[in-house]
Amino acid sequence: MPHTKAIPQSQSHRSLLARRWAALPLVTSLHACSADVVNLGENAEPLAPPAASLCQDTKTLTGDILVKNQDQLDELEGCEEIEGGLTVAPFAGADLRSLRALEEVRGALGFSDDSSNLSGAELAEQEALIESGWLASLEGLESLESVGGLSISGLLAADLDPLHNLKRNTGGLALARNPNLVDLTGLQNMRGTTGLLIHCVNLESLAGLFLPEYLDSALIVGPKLADLGSWNVDYVIDQLVVNATALTNLDAFSSLSRVDGTLQVMNNPLLENMDGLNGLVRAGALVVTRNPRLTRLPEFPALRQLPALTVMSNARLAELSTFEGLYADLDDEVTPGDLHRLSAQRIEIIANPELLRIATPTRWQIGQYVLMEGNARLLEVDFGELASVGLLSIVNNPSLTTVNLGALSTINVLSVLENPSLHSSSFDGVQTFERDMWGNADTP
Repeated sequence: MPHTKAIPQSQSHRSLLARRWAALPLVTSLHACSADVVNLGENAEPLAPPAASLCQDTKTLTGDILVKNQDQLDELEGCEEIEGGLTVAPFAGADLRSLRALEEVRGALGFSDDSSNLSGAELAEQEALIESGWLASLEGLESLESVGGLSISGLLAADLDPLHNLKRNTGGLALARNPNLVDLTGLQNMRGTTGLLIHCVNLESLAGLFLPEYLDSALIVGPKLADLGSWNVDYVIDQLVVNATALTNLDAFSSLSRVDGTLQVMNNPLLENMDGLNGLVRAGALVVTRNPRLTRLPEFPALRQLPALTVMSNARLAELSTFEGLYADLDDEVTPGDLHRLSAQRIEIIANPELLRIATPTRWQIGQYVLMEGNARLLEVDFGELASVGLLSIVNNPSLTTVNLGALSTINVLSVLENPSLHSSSFDGVQTFERDMWGNADTP
């Protein structure tokens, strides 16, 4: 291939890279170590950089570096520090041993796709390389001690052992599409990770990964992932997603008290209980969907704020929480500001065939959107302290017979459809501005 210089990235690309790290992009993978081992022992004589090295006169490079081929990668031999970020885009036959002197990358270090200035065909070629596993090994990174974020995708190795000297990560960790990665051996000394993205099909455990008290966000996906290791996380600033894992419980989250974004627990075929979330004090939204062995939600005794709730397609779910702790810290005198805070943005209880009763959470007084649909055995709905609703839709609950209005007096739009055991007259005492009722016991 033609010899080309490693490419310093433009300011716009640096901004793009920062945004991608803030969102924790799905990129990561790894392969078994090469048999051709280089001695990186402490007593080895340092090798002089080759003539083509960018670090002939200095061990430090400034700015962000983008590498697209082996010639450009080899130009980094002898470099010890990069003051910006380093992205190694996928290319066939990549050999990282040219990076054996590298100790620090102040920006993000990514072995992942590069979406800057690429045609559709070039992007497709990169995608194919990642899917096939373009990076045989991380051998060459044994001296690395500090990064401003780490992203690996398309790696064929079963662990991350060449990173065992990595002690500091001031950015996110993204490991995705690394088909042979089984555990996180190699990252046990790393501290400071600010966000987490895990999406590897054969990863079994996160044991050894140290996480700080606060995370920007966390996305955890993996059909064989049965062990979350030891979590010290108290607060997730954005979202926390546990999707399609082999977890049977969420006990690892026992220290978690706050998720300002959405807490999603979904598509976990072996999950039997979520009681590890009983320490949760605040969540922006709770979404529990398609967990076929889950029979009940936690009691959430510490939960004080929850503006939105979605519970959908949990085949064995028979009990919902009453959320009795919600807003328990408020006095009896509720101010207009409190009313806004007590507003339920969304309640969705959909397609839970074993669910018998729904009660809206304590002290939810205003609901913007409330939907109860397709719950085959649902017998009773209790609206508790909910006084007004923007849109209330009760659809296709064939066993529903009882609605306790509680404080409910005003509904802007009311749809009560295809509930053959429920009398529409149950809502006669409620003021509505638009009403649609048919397919019920008294409205054929």
